[in-house]
Amino acid sequence: MNFARIAPPLGLDFYDASWERRQSKKDAAHIISQVTGIDSDYLWYPGRIRHASAAERMSWASCRTTTRVEDMAYCLLGLFDINMPMLYGEGAKAFLRLQEEIVKRTNDLSLLAWKNQAPSVGEHGCGVLASSPSAFRCSGGFSYGVCENEFSVTNKGHQDYHTATHSHGEGPPPVLHPPSSRQQRP
Repeated sequence: MNFARIAPPLGLDFYDASWERRQSKKDAAHIISQVTGIDSDYLWYPGRIRHASAAERMSWASCRTTTRVEDMAYCLLGLFDINMPMLYGEGAKAFLRLQEEIVKRTNDLSLLAWKNQAPSVGEHGCGVLASSPSAFRCSGGFSYGVCENEFSVTNKGHQDYHTATHSHGEGPPPVLHPPSSRQQRP
């Protein structure tokens, strides 16, 4: 999922197969939001994407399918502003590497807010990191929350050093807000 494709410039127009103009991005924002699960605020103001939690961004890709397993992780690189080598042949490990890179760049605890959708544990087990974006299908309502200090994920598990707070460092730990009761972004 390339965010530039989802949130194209405001001057974008959509055309049908006969090259007749159907509507502008402005007119289609509501439909694009419904189809992708991306709040229309991000479509209107792509610069606000940095305010979306890791779980919310992952939820946008939760129903996506790719031909190659690795492409599920690689298509999210731009959405998280991550640079990492593309190693075709590594399979599901690519998504685990992506999450490890996200952990290195942010203290957003919402990355840990996922639910295994499969009834059985996969080849890579069921650790602290999700095995695919589909695990974030119900995580779109998690607000951006960070740990006051850093946390890390190692071969011995997850360790956080203090309590979680809102992105501005004030108030209680982040909580799940069901998508129907989402709060407006600043």
